[in-house]
Amino acid sequence: MSPARRWLSERQRVEATGPILIVGAGLAGWTVATTLREEGYAGELVVLGDEPHPPYDRPPLSKGALRRTTALDALTLPGADRAAELGIDLRLAHRVVACDPATRTITLADGTALAYGELVIATGVRPRTLPGALTVRHRDDLAALWALPPDAAIAIVGAGFLGSELAATLRELGHPVTLVTGSGAPLADQLGPEIATVLARWHTAHGVTLRHGRVTSVAELAADTVLACLGSEPNTEWLTGSGLPLADGVLTDADGRAGAHEWAVGDVAREPAGRIEHRMAASTAGVRLGVRLAALLADREPPAPLAAVPYHWTDHYGATVQAYGHVAGDLERQVVAGSVDEDRVAVLCGRDGIVVGAVGIGLPRALVRAAKLIRDGAGYDPEAFAASLRTAAAAGPARPR
Repeated sequence: MSPARRWLSERQRVEATGPILIVGAGLAGWTVATTLREEGYAGELVVLGDEPHPPYDRPPLSKGALRRTTALDALTLPGADRAAELGIDLRLAHRVVACDPATRTITLADGTALAYGELVIATGVRPRTLPGALTVRHRDDLAALWALPPDAAIAIVGAGFLGSELAATLRELGHPVTLVTGSGAPLADQLGPEIATVLARWHTAHGVTLRHGRVTSVAELAADTVLACLGSEPNTEWLTGSGLPLADGVLTDADGRAGAHEWAVGDVAREPAGRIEHRMAASTAGVRLGVRLAALLADREPPAPLAAVPYHWTDHYGATVQAYGHVAGDLERQVVAGSVDEDRVAVLCGRDGIVVGAVGIGLPRALVRAAKLIRDGAGYDPEAFAASLRTAAAAGPARPR
């Protein structure tokens, strides 16, 4: 008996109207697949990935994997090395080029048509490019960086999460690094001016040259290698003409539904709250959609989604910047602990009198307390919150009873 058939015989069956096809074998897509199995769905489940590698974690590519302190095989997502045992038909190096919701079929690059009962779109994003520059999105992209001489000068155009992390890692590896930040400090648009001030100081202290301005050609940069970290674009070309709503991603409702039998999840999905490109958001959305699909196919009421506070992080020079909720854009913001002149700072963010976010370095307890305010929709009173942090610090850690 095949591993897939054995899986089906050993677990409670959930009847489906047809196979579930998941296009995209990244974190979001793979999480949907494994969650479906965990929730009891026992129908045909196919995951199509365009890379030759099993589903893997991307954030370490700019850090541990680039340093070679994390093996590439260690990036493989849980369960991806035993897909057959889970009853998941994982097909690698399969590129999808078209979708027809009217007939519930997708078409592969080789012309093969596959029918689906439900389609999950998890094709993620691709990096914006600069002619002559390298990009880092896939595990195979690291080979070009590993092949560089140890003293090769590297210029990085774009100082968002990826660009700033790559600058820190490559500098730690000994490369002369120039980070082109546009008009502001690194990650100013993503994390706010307070954290950006700290990161700029760290980069400068470690020998990274910060350059402001717009770059339109690699010829403008005195470097042996140029990396483009200019943001990303959603992979939706294969959906052109499908009739599914497309606008900077696949438009969905709050449950991830894009059509009668089509769903989108992860970086490619644009929910009413917007399109979010963070690892934890992709994982949470994958679990949520997997639970919902399993319930719908079993003809039971889907459970209410967990009220999780969005969370993301970034690592630089051995320190972690943590962010809860919404910390970018036109917000009220105030430092509530530490200082931007130190390596420890916490910032509380508000909108319309409500706490909506918190970001900081080296003060995890303060941020956890702030996350509770975000979850509860508490009123924005940074002075009172700062005072509560000072009181808690003076009292010391709680003792077990």
